[in-house]
Amino acid sequence: MVNSAQAWYDHFQAVGLVEKFPGTKVAEPDLKPWGLLITHVWDPAGVLMHFAERPGEDP
Repeated sequence: MVNSAQAWYDHFQAVGLVEKFPGTKVAEPDLKPWGLLITHVWDPAGVLMHFAERPGEDP
C-alpha cells in the first residue's frame, strides 16, 4: 500500500525506469472495481509489483 499510486507512476516516468531497464513495463494507475487505485510494474524478469492506494483515505 502506498499513499499515492499516481505519485509512484509519475516518479517511474521521471526517472526513466523503462528506458534504463529494458524489459521493464509500467502501467498507468487504474481504479479497480474493488476500490483500489493500482499502478503495476513488471521488472525485466517478469516479476509483477503492485503499488496500491485506497482513494480518499488520509495517509
